[in-house]
Amino acid sequence: MELTPEVVFALIKSENDFPVDFDIAWRWLGYNKKQQAKQKLVKNFEKDLDFEVFTQTSVNLIDQGLQPCGGRPKEVIKLTVECFKSLAMMAGTLKGKEVRRYFLQCEAELKRRIEEERTQCKQTTQQCLVAAMVSEDVVSRKPKFSEEFYKMLYRKRGQGWETRDPNKFRPACVGTWTNQTVYDRMLGGTEPGGLKDTLNKVNPRRENGTRKDRHHWHLKELGEFHLNTHLYALMAIANTVPDGNWDRFMSKVAQAFPNNEALQLTLWNIFEEMEEIL
Repeated sequence: MELTPEVVFALIKSENDFPVDFDIAWRWLGYNKKQQAKQKLVKNFEKDLDFEVFTQTSVNLIDQGLQPCGGRPKEVIKLTVECFKSLAMMAGTLKGKEVRRYFLQCEAELKRRIEEERTQCKQTTQQCLVAAMVSEDVVSRKPKFSEEFYKMLYRKRGQGWETRDPNKFRPACVGTWTNQTVYDRMLGGTEPGGLKDTLNKVNPRRENGTRKDRHHWHLKELGEFHLNTHLYALMAIANTVPDGNWDRFMSKVAQAFPNNEALQLTLWNIFEEMEEIL
């Protein structure tokens, strides 16, 4: 069997703890004799941890569920992937060095492929979710941000709700705070194709710098549900932070919603902190 990238990938991804056949491995590593490789294996590695050994009269017969008919037992040795790589380094052969280097290159390539697939899958999932949450047309103009939410923002900023201009319920700073705590942190945030990016496209700024609609007017039922869940989490986080400590509050928001992704700081932990404060 030739050591190809496909073979290496299969060994790395194998669910078997001992996927490497020693009868093939010692030839890959450039040993002249199997016994020479076996001695180095037994001397430097631990049985049942790095490799396993078992005997069978006939591999084919046993695999087929048939009884062996006698004959000399066949010794089978299987290695872990890490054991195989270490054995390659210890082989002291040019082939062993080449195999180890090749194996490491294949591992790096496999890691790159997996990361690429994960990114593509994440982007596809995010796009599907955003499409299910955002409408190009206005869905509902009903208020979705409660007065209690804005009062909380004022308290965390250390600014009195009563001192605000009653004629400006939502001054520019409130819009900034809302972006920082809500839209920048929900489902991809400001990333291309994320929730905020999509809302900015369906509800762009006009020449005078204002928007025709409120962003949340374009949220479908799923989007509204996600928004409500997010606001609920923010209110719970706020209860664990003293008023006037905006930096601490934003630090916890960042901890709960790292890299604009899903909630990581569980509400259970938040409630535990609330109990300590109370």
